[in-house]
Amino acid sequence: MNKKKKKKKIILTISITLIVILLGGLFLLYGPYAGFRNFWITTAMTTKSHQYLATWFYSDETINKVLESNKIIEPDSDVDTSLIDTTSTNNSIYKDSYDKEILDAYNNILGLKKNYDEEEFLKNEDIDYRKVMAISPDYGAISRTTYYANILGCPMGTFNKRRDYSKVQNGTNAIVSHEYNGGSVKGKNMFIVDDMIASGSSILDTARRLKAKGATNIYFVASFCLFTNGIEMFDKAYEENLFKAIYTTNATYISEEYKKRPYLKVVDISPYIAEVIEAMNRGESISDLLDGRDKKLVLVHEVNQRKGKRTNK
Repeated sequence: MNKKKKKKKIILTISITLIVILLGGLFLLYGPYAGFRNFWITTAMTTKSHQYLATWFYSDETINKVLESNKIIEPDSDVDTSLIDTTSTNNSIYKDSYDKEILDAYNNILGLKKNYDEEEFLKNEDIDYRKVMAISPDYGAISRTTYYANILGCPMGTFNKRRDYSKVQNGTNAIVSHEYNGGSVKGKNMFIVDDMIASGSSILDTARRLKAKGATNIYFVASFCLFTNGIEMFDKAYEENLFKAIYTTNATYISEEYKKRPYLKVVDISPYIAEVIEAMNRGESISDLLDGRDKKLVLVHEVNQRKGKRTNK
């Protein structure tokens, strides 16, 4: 009798567990939480071999509705990027006031660096600033790119990366499409802005797509250049005239061998980081230093002067 009771108890436990799992799955798939449903459908439908995971559970109408909500339409005319709001008042990312102070200082140092990349660029590159466009390689770089677009007084475009979360390549999810959103780039000089160049495959793909659309000269600007897969692919792309120059900083190590490349321009920001550290050490305000308002005005004036020179020719 004890064995029969024990067997019944095991069967009952397994049955209850299966029912709970089934109900939980149904709740996630058909419940009020649309986030999981959208994630499930988008992930399944962006693969070639696992779309059945969406079609099994949802109607064509539901699938099309979710995919349509994620669809990006490429406009035929210039986009007014001044309407993009990149500001945020959300402080929830900070653990405490000390954490906020440290992270804000770090982010502001990177913001300070942007002025000096731009200053170095203006020293070295003689291009027609009436035909310049700032490009964000993905949505995460929009804030930085907006800054450069404001300094240069030019339009802005951006790329959207759609990834296949079921596949991993070189430690990251595979990119299944790289779509451009913005105005015409034909005959314009491209200013591609990013925080980091790791292997470089993504930013080079961005450059190739812009070249295919008729872009003239392409320049890369990134805070950190790591070249995790070596620099050879950039050597080849430079020889193919895919881009003109890379502007980066010495905030991370770059070998002396790499620095010999004619296209690699390394901007020294150590004096400016030192100024920030000294001011913080003395308990002085660093607002003016980090804002860089005076230098911004100088850069804007320089760009406008160059535009005027081109107009008068």
